[in-house]
Amino acid sequence: MKSTFAAAAKKLQPELVEIRRHLHAHPEPGANQPESAAYLAGLFSGMDVEVKCGANHIGLIVDIHGKYPGPTTALRADMDALFMQETDSREHLPNIFGFSSKKGNAMHGCGHDAHSAILFGAGKLIYENREKLKGNVRLLFQPGEEGHFGGRRMVEAGYLDDVDKVFAFHSYPHLKVGQVAYRKGGICAAIDVVNVVVKGIGGHGAHQESSSDQVLAVARIINDLQSVVSRRISALHQVVISICHINAGSRTAYSVMPASAEFTGSIRTFDREIRREVKQMFHDVCYSSVKTVHPECKVEISYEEKYPVTYNDPAVVERLNGILPAFITAENLFTDYRPLLVSEDFSYMLERVPGAMMLLGVTNPDKDMDKIPFLHNPDFDIDENALWFGAQVFSNIVFNMPE
Repeated sequence: MKSTFAAAAKKLQPELVEIRRHLHAHPEPGANQPESAAYLAGLFSGMDVEVKCGANHIGLIVDIHGKYPGPTTALRADMDALFMQETDSREHLPNIFGFSSKKGNAMHGCGHDAHSAILFGAGKLIYENREKLKGNVRLLFQPGEEGHFGGRRMVEAGYLDDVDKVFAFHSYPHLKVGQVAYRKGGICAAIDVVNVVVKGIGGHGAHQESSSDQVLAVARIINDLQSVVSRRISALHQVVISICHINAGSRTAYSVMPASAEFTGSIRTFDREIRREVKQMFHDVCYSSVKTVHPECKVEISYEEKYPVTYNDPAVVERLNGILPAFITAENLFTDYRPLLVSEDFSYMLERVPGAMMLLGVTNPDKDMDKIPFLHNPDFDIDENALWFGAQVFSNIVFNMPE
């Protein structure tokens, strides 16, 4: 069976490109994206759909009702951009075609502009075929994925309460346009964010014995933390501890041993029990390591459990395996793809409703994959043919998913 939506999706391509480029030029980082939501809501004007947007709503919700009774399927796209400056490279297509970010320190460097355009395209295709639709489709244009718990807020608002299954895409530069990847179980890691402050006695750099040396204490903790992964966790488990920021003293105060020092980082895991064990080990290492430096060193730990594992329901994945091969060739469909150590707050939706996160290829097939900028890179961009392709995949899932 061939896709019944490919031709129709290709006809939408100019509109989807325009939408993606508008969103790319007007990025909104942070917890909420009111301008993006209002713009996308306006695209549904004239359609017989239920639109919830603005005050008292989280993001944008669009309900499409089918002619026949059946389940409610939700499709999700994130809308937020990143706090980062887009490249000024002359080879960057948004610069060439004039749709690069118009805001300083704000950029769609993770493909969310494409996700939103794809979801609109899928919504339009589904709406145009609603006379054949069994059940309802809910489009979830989600705010604040990049660390602002937009997915959890949508769940808490009740937008998943009457949903039977939920699906999402994420742009993935390591896959080519026309390729889709997913797996049963965990596909994206859980993430915890840590901040550690070591306080003690400051002093003169010439008399280190009068200080408890908080800089050395922090260095000792960071060094010892690496043994958690290398020596205390089985190599069969995926765990990453990354310390990404350190702060102590002043660059100009080269003779002052600071009374406090701190660092911030993240911890990524796939197993709930391992996640708990690593949390305990982290605390143990912090408290014990500073005492090897000086008894006056005191530790304050902030340990925030953020996004859980993004878990694809095995039964839903089996159903995808029966749908996608009908219009995606075997060499372009990866049904047991390796898990990723990045994190996703779509995980909150998957905790509430069975479903699946899929990775969508966004790289031109003629490009050298080894030279393609990855996500969160100022040079990140996509091949826009991924837009119509993603829209037709979503549409086929809605119309062909067994009840």
